Amino acid sequence: MEAKGNKANLSRVEKYRAEIKTKDRLLASINKISGLLNRPIQWEKILQQLVKEMKRVFDLQRVVIFLINKKENTLEVKYVVGFSPPEVARAFKYPLDMNRHQCRETLVAKTGQMIYIRDAHRSSIITEFDFKMDRIWNRVSSISMPIKIKGEIVGVLQGDSTTKELVFSKEDIKMFSSFASHASIIIENARLHEKAPKKIQQLMFLHSF
Repeated sequence: MEAKGNKANLSRVEKYRAEIKTKDRLLASINKISGLLNRPIQWEKILQQLVKEMKRVFDLQRVVIFLINKKENTLEVKYVVGFSPPEVARAFKYPLDMNRHQCRETLVAKTGQMIYIRDAHRSSIITEFDFKMDRIWNRVSSISMPIKIKGEIVGVLQGDSTTKELVFSKEDIKMFSSFASHASIIIENARLHEKAPKKIQQLMFLHSF
């Protein structure tokens, strides 16, 4: 009994050490990204850095940011890392229809709820379209998190694995959510940055009268 107790204690200690290590990597990454926000750098590059840091911190094989196109009612790939050239071409070529394509990505975009799938074959929410996409992308596990700006869902942040199951604790999922929050801040700043010149042009136009 004592040996089993010691083994269980050692297991818990190893788990805590792994979580602390992940937290340290997360904080370092967030500090790194936050530092970029204060520099004159393109927003696209900051978001690309964000997906790279996510891939590294959570030991993911691929990371993608989808954004909602309200006009077309689609979910479109905007930033990727870990994809092969053919995968990149396919990802950008085929947006997901929010009504027609019933899958984890569109479900997250509609409901605003995170979806973590450790094993697709044992998940109750997987649809036929999900299975089709899993075969195309050779996915084993995935985690999908909504990106929100002022309470409105604007996209989805997703990471996946093609060779092993992703084993995430509640703490890991919270940290993944932190990255989604950072993505929303960067996207909102990018939008404000784009709107500023337009507003100036409008004011100049009105002033000319």
